[in-house]
Amino acid sequence: MPSPSISSHFRRFYYEAYAAITDFQFYAGIARQRWGRTLLFLLYLSAHVAVILSLTVALHYRTEFHRFSAWAQSQFPPLEVKNGQLTVKAEQPLIRRYEGKLPVTFVFDTTGRYQSPDGFGQPAFLLTRRNLLLRYRGQTEAHPWEAFGTFSLERGDLKTIEKVVRWLYFPVSYAFFLFYTLFAKSVTAVFLTGFAVAAAARYRVRMSFQSSFAIALYALTPAIVIGLAVNLTGLSISYFHVIYFAIAAVYTYMAAQKYVGAASS
Repeated sequence: MPSPSISSHFRRFYYEAYAAITDFQFYAGIARQRWGRTLLFLLYLSAHVAVILSLTVALHYRTEFHRFSAWAQSQFPPLEVKNGQLTVKAEQPLIRRYEGKLPVTFVFDTTGRYQSPDGFGQPAFLLTRRNLLLRYRGQTEAHPWEAFGTFSLERGDLKTIEKVVRWLYFPVSYAFFLFYTLFAKSVTAVFLTGFAVAAAARYRVRMSFQSSFAIALYALTPAIVIGLAVNLTGLSISYFHVIYFAIAAVYTYMAAQKYVGAASS
């Protein structure tokens, strides 16, 4: 018997994702399926989410990244780190402030005049002779230059860095979002199994972890779609993580009830 083609796997995934949102009767069969099919759905779901998140970040920040890169190329002085010490080839202290979506202040000072980035708008970077200090959200972090090794940075190097980031962005971001989604959605589904078990307990039916996990995972689909839509629009909704979990919990509970009802009949 020939094995299913890749296109058939995609068609099945799209059908299951659609049914998970629109048809609670669909869950009666999902709860009985093998682990392999459930995990395959998780993989396909995570792969799609990773693509959309990577594109969303690029859509929202590509222009800002290019603008910041051009600004840095014209405003940053040449510098060199050697033997754990920073050398800045410019008159200091030198203060540069980037006025973008997130204003950032850079202070180049190897003279010792500034010992802390306090007093500058946050976030603020203070580059001293021996340390790189970052002030953000009321916290200051110090990183010794010796931890960065030896390097020099000319203005032309910033253009090269921009090109490298553009080339590496998608594979790196996709890999990150893929593994993050696989882990995060698995953990969330485990927590949601409690709602499936509670729904089954009302009918005095004992539900296996395999069944409850499958229901919980598929029931995450509506919340994930809404979350992706919110990310695409760039909206900031207070306590959205609570709304997200509530949607998934309600879907899990109702889907488990449908499964129990079908099993009882």
